[in-house]
Amino acid sequence: MTRELRWRLLVLMDQHLFPAEAEFADHGTLGGEPWTRPGGLCKLRELARERGLWNLFLPHPAFGPGLTNLQYAPLAEISGRSPFIAPDAINGAAPDTGVMNVLAEFGSRVQQERWLRPLLDGDIRSALCMPAPGAGGADAPLDAGTDAGTDADPDAGELCLVQDGDGYQLNGHGALFMAADLPECALLLVMARSGDQRSVVLVPVGTPGVELGTGAWSSGYDDGVYGSRTTARFTGVRVAGHSIVGGEGDGSVISHSLLGPSRLHHCMRLIGMAERGLELMSEPTGSAEVRDWRRQARLRIEQARLLALRTAWLMDTESGPAARAGIDDIKAVVPEMAEWVLDRAIRARGDQPSPDGFPLVRLREHARSLRSAH
Repeated sequence: MTRELRWRLLVLMDQHLFPAEAEFADHGTLGGEPWTRPGGLCKLRELARERGLWNLFLPHPAFGPGLTNLQYAPLAEISGRSPFIAPDAINGAAPDTGVMNVLAEFGSRVQQERWLRPLLDGDIRSALCMPAPGAGGADAPLDAGTDAGTDADPDAGELCLVQDGDGYQLNGHGALFMAADLPECALLLVMARSGDQRSVVLVPVGTPGVELGTGAWSSGYDDGVYGSRTTARFTGVRVAGHSIVGGEGDGSVISHSLLGPSRLHHCMRLIGMAERGLELMSEPTGSAEVRDWRRQARLRIEQARLLALRTAWLMDTESGPAARAGIDDIKAVVPEMAEWVLDRAIRARGDQPSPDGFPLVRLREHARSLRSAH
């Protein structure tokens, strides 16, 4: 199945996604409209869905093609070759992939109908919110005068979830990973402290008491159709009892299902970015230094890919420390590799623009931002 899907995805990339890059080149810069989906991308999403290239990341046969992590990894790498278009075009962009995985595996039938189905259809987007220990750093973009609420830990500034009648109340600070400022974002998946454990709760966008910070920029770029990373303050936010995913205290188990595959997907896309950067380096007839860069880049990419594929296999065959250690390894190796390759690609080209107009500098900044996201 992977071979067939890989061929179909490569054809879509060559025929439609790569040619569309020039149209979206200025989208997501300081001069453009940030964090919005270009109109042309909707047509590309329709094409991908018609060709069966939709929700490929989901290992759950009831909701997707049922690919294993190892089977999906090469497809994620291909999408990384055009990271500002391809992941969203195939409905495989972060953080929606992680949220959908959690809802497919742990969500109740009501939660799946209310939130998972619209996400699978691409009608809405979602954002992931994790605790942000240390109130000082998380507070910076927000109004310093707002009280975080009496139930929040005043020392850590963590997100705290406490029972309130037949529901719950959420207070404290969190770090929102992408998508919260997208117009289509309708759901926040929030991980909060619940007593001495963690719980995961679904918070609809627009719920009273949720205050978002200002989206981040990196060297003049935002994160395009992924939305930006920011912070949030929750003050007396009331949620219904049925908003808890799994059960109260299941946050640690859910986090492994959420973060493991998401980190693998990011790393495979970074490998695709690095391959694109290597292609755009000067020809082998260039200087000796550039030829050495190309040789080193090829070795680094191959090593990172083998490590990532091994981790995908471990995730499919083991659920214990070996898989988690593999994820830690690729978190450390792959983002740094991609940034190194892209930096050399930019230096090798000097003042020469890339022949297809591909924004190498923006790609490097995107890789750099993913290092901090991991």
